[in-house]
This record gives sequence, structure tokens and C-alpha cells, in this order.
Amino acid sequence: MSEERIKVLEMLADGKITIDQANQLMEALSGAGESAPGKRYEKSTPHESTTTILEPQQTPPQQDFNGFTFDQVIAMGTVGVKPEFVHKVHEAGLTDLSFNQIIEMGTVGVEPEFVLKVREAGLTDLTFDQIIEMGTVGVEPEFVLKVREAGLTDLTFDQIIQMGTVGVQPEFVRGMLDTRALDLTKGQDEISTQ
Repeated sequence: MSEERIKVLEMLADGKITIDQANQLMEALSGAGESAPGKRYEKSTPHESTTTILEPQQTPPQQDFNGFTFDQVIAMGTVGVKPEFVHKVHEAGLTDLSFNQIIEMGTVGVEPEFVLKVREAGLTDLTFDQIIEMGTVGVEPEFVLKVREAGLTDLTFDQIIQMGTVGVQPEFVRGMLDTRALDLTKGQDEISTQ
């Protein structure tokens, strides 16, 4: 048995991972060819065996993680990124994302569908970090498009995010600009001291 598989079993025995997580890790490692695909593990009852805490059970594999290293699989398990999430990322066709980007999405709760919505909205000039920020604070791609359609091209990304999080509509800001009640060239400190 490989060192990686022993580590998975030790983590299971120590209660650091669940049986399902151990099964998923073992399936991920099966790409290395050590065990037959579909081999699953369950806690044994005391009368079944006194020498091991695991017994094999045949069920079909649920995830394919052959593209990840053992350390990456461990990293996902450590931060709580579930195999189902990684599967959703791949199903969404987000194959251009790096492992670290997938981890970041999973840990902050930004769903693959959100990233797709941003891309489908044509917001290709946004960085990955900006997309993640939008997703974590709940600013939808449609809102950013409305800001742009209102001609608010002088706003910074942070200003757009601030508007979106507090619910200020682009039409309101456009109206303030049109009546000259707002000057985007002044900094916050200049406005508050007048």
C-alpha cells in the first residue's frame, strides 16, 4: 500500500476526514493504479474484524480526480472544497482555471455558474479576483452591465462594488452626475471637508 493511501487511512482513523472523503481520496489515488476502481471503504463493526478499521465494499466510483496530485486532493479536503464542487467546475467548462483559483472559489462560496454568468455577460476585462469579489458580496454581472450602460465609465471597480452592495442604482448616480451634484474627480476627503 502506498504512503498516500496510508496517510488517508490515518486521517480517517484520527477523525480528520469522513468515510465519504476517504472513499473519494482513495478513488482519486486509484488513478495511480494501486487498487481496482470502485473499491470503497466502510467502518467495520467489531465482530467483522479486530485487525482493521476498514473493510472494502464494491460500488461504482463517483468522481474522477486523476488530474490532481495527492497533495492537491489533501489541500481540497483541508479547506473544505468538496469533490462535487470540483466536478461542477469541470462540468461548467471552466477548465482554464488554476487549482488555486478553484480552491479560492470553493472556500469563499463562489459557484461555477456565477463565473459563467460573468463571462457570458461579456465582462472579459474583469480579473479573476474581481469576479470573486463580486461573487462574495453578491454583485451580479447584470449590475455591472447596467453601470456601464448608464455611461458611468469613470467609476472604479471598488466604487461599482460599493454601489452594488448598498443598493445604489446606476441611474441614481447618473442623475447626480447630470445635475453636477457629484464630481467623480474629487476624492472622498475633498468632498467631506467642503
